[in-house]
Amino acid sequence: MKRIHAKTLYMMNRAILCAIPLLWLACSGDVFHKYEVDRGEHSVPYIPTTEPPSIVSAKAVAKDKLLVTFNEEVEEVSATDYKNYYIQGINRVNVLPDPAPILSDDKKSVLLSLSTGIHYGMHTGREYTLLVQRVKDLDGNAILNALAVFTGMGSVVAEVWKNGVKMPQEPPYAAINTQTVQFTIKLFGGASGSYAYSIDGGSFSAEVDINEPLVLSGLSEGYHTLKVIGKNGETGEWQELNQATEIQFRIDTTPPVANLTHTPPSVTSSGDIAIVVTGNDVSTYTYKINSDAESSEVSVAKAIVKKNLPDGQYTLYVWGKDAAGNKQVNPTTYTWIVSTTKPTAEFLNKPERYTRLRFATIVIGGTDVNYYRYKLNNSAWSGYESVATPIELKNLPDGDYTISVIGASRSGDPTS
Repeated sequence: MKRIHAKTLYMMNRAILCAIPLLWLACSGDVFHKYEVDRGEHSVPYIPTTEPPSIVSAKAVAKDKLLVTFNEEVEEVSATDYKNYYIQGINRVNVLPDPAPILSDDKKSVLLSLSTGIHYGMHTGREYTLLVQRVKDLDGNAILNALAVFTGMGSVVAEVWKNGVKMPQEPPYAAINTQTVQFTIKLFGGASGSYAYSIDGGSFSAEVDINEPLVLSGLSEGYHTLKVIGKNGETGEWQELNQATEIQFRIDTTPPVANLTHTPPSVTSSGDIAIVVTGNDVSTYTYKINSDAESSEVSVAKAIVKKNLPDGQYTLYVWGKDAAGNKQVNPTTYTWIVSTTKPTAEFLNKPERYTRLRFATIVIGGTDVNYYRYKLNNSAWSGYESVATPIELKNLPDGDYTISVIGASRSGDPTS
Protein backbone atom coordinates (compact mmCIF):
# COMPACT_ATOMS: atom_id res chain seq x y z
CA MET A 1 0.00 0.00 0.00
CA LYS A 2 1.37 3.32 -1.10
CA ARG A 3 1.70 5.92 1.66
CA ILE A 4 0.55 9.53 1.03
CA HIS A 5 2.58 12.29 2.55
CA ALA A 6 0.70 14.46 5.12
CA LYS A 7 1.40 17.68 3.25
CA THR A 8 0.08 16.15 0.03
CA LEU A 9 -3.11 15.02 1.87
CA TYR A 10 -3.65 18.55 3.24
CA MET A 11 -3.36 20.06 -0.23
CA MET A 12 -5.84 17.53 -1.65
CA ASN A 13 -8.42 18.29 1.08
CA ARG A 14 -8.10 22.01 0.53
CA ALA A 15 -8.65 21.59 -3.20
CA ILE A 16 -11.82 19.56 -2.57
CA LEU A 17 -13.24 22.14 -0.11
CA CYS A 18 -12.61 24.95 -2.54
CA ALA A 19 -14.24 23.05 -5.37
CA ILE A 20 -17.51 22.37 -3.52
CA PRO A 21 -18.69 26.07 -3.33
CA LEU A 22 -17.72 26.53 -6.96
CA LEU A 23 -19.73 23.47 -7.92
CA TRP A 24 -22.73 24.71 -5.90
CA LEU A 25 -22.60 28.10 -7.54
CA ALA A 26 -22.34 26.54 -10.95
CA CYS A 27 -25.31 24.26 -10.33
CA SER A 28 -27.58 26.65 -8.42
CA GLY A 29 -26.84 30.00 -10.03
CA ASP A 30 -29.73 29.85 -12.49
CA VAL A 31 -32.17 28.74 -9.78
CA PHE A 32 -31.07 31.54 -7.42
CA HIS A 33 -31.38 34.08 -10.23
CA LYS A 34 -34.90 32.86 -11.03
CA TYR A 35 -35.89 33.16 -7.34
CA GLU A 36 -34.71 36.75 -7.26
CA VAL A 37 -36.71 37.56 -10.41
CA ASP A 38 -39.87 35.92 -9.08
CA ARG A 39 -39.47 37.59 -5.69
CA GLY A 40 -39.05 41.00 -7.27
CA GLU A 41 -42.06 40.56 -9.55
CA HIS A 42 -44.53 38.89 -7.23
CA SER A 43 -43.76 39.79 -3.61
CA VAL A 44 -42.85 42.67 -1.29
CA PRO A 45 -39.77 42.30 0.93
CA TYR A 46 -40.81 41.67 4.53
CA ILE A 47 -39.80 44.33 7.04
CA PRO A 48 -40.08 43.29 10.71
CA THR A 49 -42.15 45.54 13.00
CA THR A 50 -40.92 46.97 16.26
CA GLU A 51 -44.32 47.78 17.84
CA PRO A 52 -46.19 45.22 19.97
CA PRO A 53 -49.77 44.29 19.07
CA SER A 54 -52.65 46.31 20.49
CA ILE A 55 -56.22 45.38 21.46
CA VAL A 56 -58.90 46.36 18.95
CA SER A 57 -61.83 45.13 21.05
CA ALA A 58 -62.95 42.81 23.83
CA LYS A 59 -66.53 41.50 23.73
CA ALA A 60 -68.47 39.06 25.91
CA VAL A 61 -70.12 36.61 23.49
CA ALA A 62 -71.58 34.26 26.13
CA LYS A 63 -71.80 34.01 29.89
CA ASP A 64 -68.43 32.19 29.93
CA LYS A 65 -66.73 33.44 26.73
CA LEU A 66 -64.77 36.60 25.90
CA LEU A 67 -63.53 37.35 22.38
CA VAL A 68 -60.36 39.47 22.25
CA THR A 69 -59.32 40.95 18.90
CA PHE A 70 -55.85 42.33 18.13
CA ASN A 71 -54.71 44.69 15.39
CA GLU A 72 -52.28 42.16 13.88
CA GLU A 73 -51.44 38.46 13.84
CA VAL A 74 -50.23 37.19 17.20
CA GLU A 75 -47.94 34.33 18.11
CA GLU A 76 -49.90 31.23 19.21
CA VAL A 77 -48.01 30.16 22.33
CA SER A 78 -48.20 33.52 24.12
CA ALA A 79 -51.71 34.32 22.78
CA THR A 80 -53.19 31.06 24.12
CA ASP A 81 -51.53 31.24 27.54
CA TYR A 82 -54.41 31.96 29.94
CA LYS A 83 -51.97 33.48 32.45
CA ASN A 84 -51.48 36.45 30.10
CA TYR A 85 -55.07 37.67 30.64
CA TYR A 86 -56.66 39.28 33.74
CA ILE A 87 -60.21 40.58 34.28
CA GLN A 88 -61.43 42.92 37.00
CA GLY A 89 -64.67 44.83 37.60
CA ILE A 90 -67.26 44.93 40.37
CA ASN A 91 -66.11 41.35 40.97
CA ARG A 92 -63.18 39.26 39.82
CA VAL A 93 -63.65 37.03 36.76
CA ASN A 94 -61.09 34.27 36.16
CA VAL A 95 -59.67 33.27 32.78
CA LEU A 96 -59.67 29.46 32.76
CA PRO A 97 -56.94 27.12 31.49
CA ASP A 98 -59.55 24.54 30.48
CA PRO A 99 -60.99 24.88 27.90
CA ALA A 100 -57.79 26.61 26.79
CA PRO A 101 -57.84 29.91 24.89
CA ILE A 102 -58.41 29.39 21.15
CA LEU A 103 -56.58 31.40 18.46
CA SER A 104 -58.66 32.14 15.36
CA ASP A 105 -57.63 31.06 11.86
CA ASP A 106 -56.56 34.60 10.96
CA LYS A 107 -54.43 34.70 14.16
CA LYS A 108 -55.92 38.04 15.20
CA SER A 109 -58.60 36.93 17.71
CA VAL A 110 -58.48 34.81 20.87
CA LEU A 111 -61.54 33.22 22.52
CA LEU A 112 -61.14 33.03 26.30
CA SER A 113 -63.06 30.74 28.66
CA LEU A 114 -64.26 32.47 31.84
CA SER A 115 -65.45 31.42 35.26
CA THR A 116 -69.17 31.65 36.05
CA GLY A 117 -71.37 32.03 39.11
CA ILE A 118 -72.38 34.87 41.40
CA HIS A 119 -68.93 35.51 42.84
CA TYR A 120 -66.61 34.85 39.87
CA GLY A 121 -68.91 35.20 36.87
CA MET A 122 -69.70 38.22 34.72
CA HIS A 123 -72.66 40.35 35.78
CA THR A 124 -75.01 41.43 33.03
CA GLY A 125 -74.55 45.02 31.89
CA ARG A 126 -71.64 45.70 34.23
CA GLU A 127 -68.34 47.19 33.08
CA TYR A 128 -65.18 45.09 33.23
CA THR A 129 -61.56 45.78 32.31
CA LEU A 130 -59.33 43.25 30.55
CA LEU A 131 -55.56 43.46 31.10
CA VAL A 132 -53.33 41.72 28.54
CA GLN A 133 -49.60 41.12 29.08
CA ARG A 134 -46.78 39.25 27.32
CA VAL A 135 -48.74 38.41 24.14
CA LYS A 136 -46.38 38.64 21.17
CA ASP A 137 -46.75 39.35 17.48
CA LEU A 138 -45.04 37.25 14.82
CA ASP A 139 -41.87 39.38 15.13
CA GLY A 140 -41.60 38.71 18.86
CA ASN A 141 -42.74 42.16 20.05
CA ALA A 142 -44.57 41.59 23.36
CA ILE A 143 -47.36 43.60 24.98
CA LEU A 144 -46.27 45.16 28.27
CA ASN A 145 -49.70 46.27 29.52
CA ALA A 146 -52.78 46.71 27.32
CA LEU A 147 -56.29 47.46 28.62
CA ALA A 148 -59.76 47.05 27.09
CA VAL A 149 -63.17 47.77 28.62
CA PHE A 150 -66.17 45.52 27.92
CA THR A 151 -69.69 44.89 29.20
CA GLY A 152 -70.46 41.68 31.09
CA MET A 153 -73.03 39.09 30.07
CA GLY A 154 -74.81 36.67 32.41
CA SER A 155 -76.38 33.33 31.59
CA VAL A 156 -79.89 34.64 30.89
CA VAL A 157 -80.01 38.24 29.72
CA ALA A 158 -83.13 40.37 29.25
CA GLU A 159 -82.92 43.30 26.85
CA VAL A 160 -85.16 46.38 26.93
CA TRP A 161 -86.19 47.85 23.56
CA LYS A 162 -88.35 50.79 22.50
CA ASN A 163 -89.47 51.56 18.95
CA GLY A 164 -86.96 49.10 17.54
CA VAL A 165 -84.01 50.58 19.42
CA LYS A 166 -82.23 48.89 22.32
CA MET A 167 -82.35 51.11 25.41
CA PRO A 168 -78.90 52.21 26.64
CA GLN A 169 -77.59 50.99 29.99
CA GLU A 170 -75.03 53.81 30.20
CA PRO A 171 -75.40 57.61 29.90
CA PRO A 172 -76.68 59.46 28.00
CA TYR A 173 -80.05 58.00 28.97
CA ALA A 174 -83.13 58.25 26.77
CA ALA A 175 -85.59 61.12 27.22
CA ILE A 176 -89.30 60.38 26.67
CA ASN A 177 -92.03 63.03 26.33
CA THR A 178 -95.04 60.98 27.46
CA GLN A 179 -96.01 59.77 30.92
CA THR A 180 -97.07 56.38 29.53
CA VAL A 181 -94.22 54.33 28.09
CA GLN A 182 -94.26 51.00 26.28
CA PHE A 183 -91.18 48.76 26.09
CA THR A 184 -90.50 45.47 24.31
CA ILE A 185 -88.58 42.85 26.30
CA LYS A 186 -86.34 40.38 24.50
CA LEU A 187 -84.04 37.60 25.66
CA PHE A 188 -80.48 37.69 24.35
CA GLY A 189 -80.11 35.39 21.36
CA GLY A 190 -83.84 35.44 20.58
CA ALA A 191 -84.81 32.74 23.08
CA SER A 192 -88.45 32.28 24.07
CA GLY A 193 -89.49 32.69 27.66
CA SER A 194 -90.81 35.30 30.05
CA TYR A 195 -89.74 38.20 32.24
CA ALA A 196 -90.42 40.11 35.46
CA TYR A 197 -89.71 43.77 36.16
CA SER A 198 -89.28 46.37 38.90
CA ILE A 199 -89.70 50.13 38.56
CA ASP A 200 -87.92 52.64 40.81
CA GLY A 201 -86.84 50.12 43.43
CA GLY A 202 -90.25 48.47 43.87
CA SER A 203 -90.94 44.75 44.12
CA PHE A 204 -90.60 42.60 41.02
CA SER A 205 -93.77 41.88 39.11
CA ALA A 206 -95.33 38.51 38.47
CA GLU A 207 -94.02 36.52 35.50
CA VAL A 208 -94.98 38.04 32.12
CA ASP A 209 -94.83 36.28 28.75
CA ILE A 210 -92.00 37.58 26.59
CA ASN A 211 -94.47 38.41 23.79
CA GLU A 212 -96.39 40.87 25.98
CA PRO A 213 -95.11 44.48 25.97
CA LEU A 214 -94.17 46.20 29.20
CA VAL A 215 -96.41 49.27 29.67
CA LEU A 216 -95.71 51.82 32.42
CA SER A 217 -98.22 54.62 32.99
CA GLY A 218 -98.59 57.62 35.28
CA LEU A 219 -94.84 58.26 35.35
CA SER A 220 -93.76 61.55 36.90
CA GLU A 221 -91.31 64.03 35.39
CA GLY A 222 -87.67 63.13 35.95
CA TYR A 223 -85.48 60.02 35.97
CA HIS A 224 -86.79 56.48 36.47
CA THR A 225 -84.96 53.16 36.94
CA LEU A 226 -86.30 49.96 35.37
CA LYS A 227 -84.92 46.51 36.23
CA VAL A 228 -85.83 43.41 34.22
CA ILE A 229 -84.95 39.73 34.67
CA GLY A 230 -85.56 37.14 31.97
CA LYS A 231 -86.43 33.46 32.06
CA ASN A 232 -85.32 30.96 29.45
CA GLY A 233 -88.44 29.16 28.29
CA GLU A 234 -86.58 25.96 27.38
CA THR A 235 -84.46 25.48 30.51
CA GLY A 236 -86.60 27.40 33.03
CA GLU A 237 -83.48 29.24 34.17
CA TRP A 238 -84.02 32.79 35.50
CA GLN A 239 -81.62 35.67 35.18
CA GLU A 240 -80.11 36.24 38.60
CA LEU A 241 -81.69 39.13 40.57
CA ASN A 242 -78.32 40.66 41.38
CA GLN A 243 -77.58 40.66 37.63
CA ALA A 244 -80.86 42.19 36.50
CA THR A 245 -80.78 44.26 33.33
CA GLU A 246 -81.01 47.87 34.51
CA ILE A 247 -81.82 50.96 32.47
CA GLN A 248 -82.61 54.55 33.30
CA PHE A 249 -84.78 56.94 31.33
CA ARG A 250 -86.13 60.44 31.81
CA ILE A 251 -89.72 61.65 31.48
CA ASP A 252 -89.68 65.16 30.06
CA THR A 253 -92.88 66.80 28.85
CA THR A 254 -91.71 70.43 29.19
CA PRO A 255 -90.79 72.22 25.96
CA PRO A 256 -87.44 74.03 25.96
CA VAL A 257 -86.84 77.69 25.17
CA ALA A 258 -84.27 78.68 22.55
CA ASN A 259 -81.78 81.46 23.26
CA LEU A 260 -80.04 83.48 20.55
CA THR A 261 -76.45 84.71 20.66
CA HIS A 262 -74.21 86.49 18.14
CA THR A 263 -77.20 88.48 16.90
CA PRO A 264 -76.51 91.54 14.72
CA PRO A 265 -77.02 95.09 16.07
CA SER A 266 -80.59 96.37 15.92
CA VAL A 267 -79.49 98.49 12.94
CA THR A 268 -76.55 97.32 10.86
CA SER A 269 -74.95 98.06 7.52
CA SER A 270 -73.94 94.38 7.10
CA GLY A 271 -76.19 91.94 5.30
CA ASP A 272 -74.43 88.91 6.82
CA ILE A 273 -75.56 87.03 9.95
CA ALA A 274 -74.32 83.95 11.86
CA ILE A 275 -76.74 83.59 14.77
CA VAL A 276 -76.10 80.81 17.30
CA VAL A 277 -79.02 78.95 18.92
CA THR A 278 -78.58 77.66 22.50
CA GLY A 279 -80.80 76.88 25.48
CA ASN A 280 -81.26 74.32 28.25
CA ASP A 281 -82.18 70.92 26.75
CA VAL A 282 -82.34 72.38 23.22
CA SER A 283 -80.84 69.78 20.86
CA THR A 284 -82.37 70.88 17.55
CA TYR A 285 -84.37 73.83 16.27
CA THR A 286 -86.39 75.15 13.35
CA TYR A 287 -86.52 78.77 12.20
CA LYS A 288 -87.85 81.21 9.68
CA ILE A 289 -87.10 84.81 8.71
CA ASN A 290 -90.03 87.14 8.12
CA SER A 291 -92.71 85.27 6.15
CA ASP A 292 -90.43 82.49 4.83
CA ALA A 293 -91.43 78.86 5.32
CA GLU A 294 -90.28 77.20 8.54
CA SER A 295 -87.02 75.29 8.07
CA SER A 296 -86.41 71.60 8.67
CA GLU A 297 -84.78 70.60 11.98
CA VAL A 298 -81.25 71.88 12.48
CA SER A 299 -78.72 70.73 15.10
CA VAL A 300 -77.71 73.36 17.67
CA ALA A 301 -74.15 72.69 16.51
CA LYS A 302 -75.01 74.66 13.36
CA ALA A 303 -75.57 78.43 13.32
CA ILE A 304 -78.14 80.31 11.24
CA VAL A 305 -75.99 81.76 8.48
CA LYS A 306 -77.21 84.19 5.82
CA LYS A 307 -75.22 86.28 3.36
CA ASN A 308 -75.94 89.53 1.53
CA LEU A 309 -79.37 90.31 2.98
CA PRO A 310 -80.74 93.38 1.19
CA ASP A 311 -81.73 96.56 3.03
CA GLY A 312 -84.85 96.14 5.11
CA GLN A 313 -86.27 94.99 8.42
CA TYR A 314 -85.95 91.35 9.43
CA THR A 315 -87.51 89.23 12.17
CA LEU A 316 -86.08 85.83 13.02
CA TYR A 317 -88.38 83.20 14.60
CA VAL A 318 -86.79 80.17 16.31
CA TRP A 319 -88.45 77.11 17.87
CA GLY A 320 -86.25 74.93 20.11
CA LYS A 321 -86.73 71.17 20.44
CA ASP A 322 -85.30 68.78 23.06
CA ALA A 323 -84.16 65.16 22.84
CA ALA A 324 -87.52 63.96 24.15
CA GLY A 325 -89.29 65.57 21.18
CA ASN A 326 -90.87 68.54 23.00
CA LYS A 327 -91.07 71.59 20.73
CA GLN A 328 -91.20 75.21 21.86
CA VAL A 329 -94.72 76.61 21.44
CA ASN A 330 -94.06 80.37 21.17
CA PRO A 331 -90.92 81.10 19.16
CA THR A 332 -87.98 83.15 20.33
CA THR A 333 -87.75 86.23 18.09
CA TYR A 334 -85.21 88.88 17.17
CA THR A 335 -85.69 91.91 14.91
CA TRP A 336 -83.04 94.01 13.21
CA ILE A 337 -82.64 96.42 10.30
CA VAL A 338 -80.13 96.18 7.47
CA SER A 339 -79.33 99.64 6.10
CA THR A 340 -76.42 100.41 3.82
CA THR A 341 -77.57 104.01 3.25
CA LYS A 342 -75.51 106.67 5.06
CA PRO A 343 -77.85 108.43 7.50
CA THR A 344 -78.26 112.20 7.15
CA ALA A 345 -79.69 114.19 10.03
CA GLU A 346 -82.42 116.80 9.44
CA PHE A 347 -83.88 119.53 11.62
CA LEU A 348 -87.59 118.87 11.85
CA ASN A 349 -88.02 122.28 13.47
CA LYS A 350 -85.76 125.27 14.13
CA PRO A 351 -86.00 128.47 16.18
CA GLU A 352 -86.37 131.79 14.34
CA ARG A 353 -83.19 133.45 13.10
CA TYR A 354 -83.82 136.30 15.49
CA THR A 355 -85.83 135.65 18.66
CA ARG A 356 -86.44 137.06 22.09
CA LEU A 357 -86.84 133.54 23.51
CA ARG A 358 -83.98 132.23 25.64
CA PHE A 359 -84.92 128.58 25.11
CA ALA A 360 -85.45 126.26 22.17
CA THR A 361 -86.75 122.72 21.55
CA ILE A 362 -85.34 121.17 18.40
CA VAL A 363 -86.51 117.84 16.97
CA ILE A 364 -84.04 115.74 14.92
CA GLY A 365 -85.00 113.26 12.20
CA GLY A 366 -83.81 112.09 8.80
CA THR A 367 -83.54 108.97 6.63
CA ASP A 368 -82.14 106.01 8.64
CA VAL A 369 -81.44 108.35 11.54
CA ASN A 370 -82.29 106.71 14.86
CA TYR A 371 -79.73 108.47 17.06
CA TYR A 372 -77.83 111.73 16.96
CA ARG A 373 -75.10 113.77 18.63
CA TYR A 374 -74.99 117.54 18.77
CA LYS A 375 -72.92 120.47 19.94
CA LEU A 376 -73.70 124.15 20.47
CA ASN A 377 -71.12 126.59 19.08
CA ASN A 378 -67.69 125.28 20.13
CA SER A 379 -68.81 123.10 23.01
CA ALA A 380 -68.04 119.37 23.18
CA TRP A 381 -70.16 116.85 21.32
CA SER A 382 -72.98 115.32 23.32
CA GLY A 383 -73.51 111.61 23.79
CA TYR A 384 -75.81 109.60 21.52
CA GLU A 385 -79.46 110.52 21.93
CA SER A 386 -82.53 108.82 20.49
CA VAL A 387 -84.45 110.85 17.92
CA ALA A 388 -87.41 110.39 20.26
CA THR A 389 -85.66 112.83 22.60
CA PRO A 390 -85.48 116.41 21.26
CA ILE A 391 -82.66 118.88 21.96
CA GLU A 392 -83.63 121.13 24.86
CA LEU A 393 -81.78 124.49 25.15
CA LYS A 394 -82.50 126.72 28.15
CA ASN A 395 -81.39 130.05 29.68
CA LEU A 396 -79.55 131.18 26.59
CA PRO A 397 -77.90 134.62 27.00
CA ASP A 398 -77.96 137.18 24.18
CA GLY A 399 -75.73 136.21 21.25
CA ASP A 400 -75.36 134.17 18.09
CA TYR A 401 -75.68 130.38 18.27
CA THR A 402 -74.79 127.62 15.85
CA ILE A 403 -76.01 124.04 16.50
CA SER A 404 -74.33 121.12 14.73
CA VAL A 405 -75.88 117.62 14.51
CA ILE A 406 -74.54 114.22 13.34
CA GLY A 407 -77.11 111.50 12.59
CA ALA A 408 -76.52 107.80 13.34
CA SER A 409 -78.38 104.63 12.47
CA ARG A 410 -77.44 103.02 15.79
CA SER A 411 -76.13 104.27 19.09
CA GLY A 412 -72.38 104.43 19.34
CA ASP A 413 -71.76 103.98 15.61
CA PRO A 414 -68.70 106.12 14.83
CA THR A 415 -69.03 105.54 11.07
CA SER A 416 -72.46 107.20 10.82
